[in-house]
Amino acid sequence: MAIIRCLVQPDPNNRLEAVITLDKFPDYSSFTYRSGKIGPTTLYWAEQGGIVSFMTDGKGGAFYQSLKLSDGSSHIIKGGWSSRSSIANYVFPHSIECVYIVGDRRERFSGCILISRLEEMLKGSPYKVLRDYTGTEIGYMIVEVESSVGDCY
Repeated sequence: MAIIRCLVQPDPNNRLEAVITLDKFPDYSSFTYRSGKIGPTTLYWAEQGGIVSFMTDGKGGAFYQSLKLSDGSSHIIKGGWSSRSSIANYVFPHSIECVYIVGDRRERFSGCILISRLEEMLKGSPYKVLRDYTGTEIGYMIVEVESSVGDCY
C-alpha cells in the first residue's frame, strides 16, 4: 500500500479535511495492534506508514475479526466498535480522521492518518489561501503532494 496523493481542503462545513489517495485499500489483517486502556475499556490500535486503525469490543454482537497483537498473541473482536481518533489520542500517538480514495475509484472511505505523517508529507508543499465568494480570505490552505510520497509498510 502506498500513498499516491495527499490533499488538504475545506469540507462542506469549512473544516479542514485530509483526502488521501492510496494505490490499494489497507489490508488491516496485516496490521499489528497494540492495546491500551481508557477506563475499563481496552482499545486496540495499529499503524502502518501513517495509516491508522483502532477498535474495541462492542457491547454485543458476533465475533468477527481476529487482531494480531504486538505481544505475539491475538484477540478476536466481538461486536466491534470503532470510535473517533480523538478518543484513541488519549492513549496512542495522535491521528486525525481523513478520507481515503483508492486508486481511480470514485468511492470515498473514512479512515485515519497519523498527524505526524500528514505533517511530514505536507512539509514544504505549495499552498493557496482560499477566499469566499466576496474575496475575503477564509484562512484555509489547499496543499497537494503529487506523485508517490512513500510506501506504508
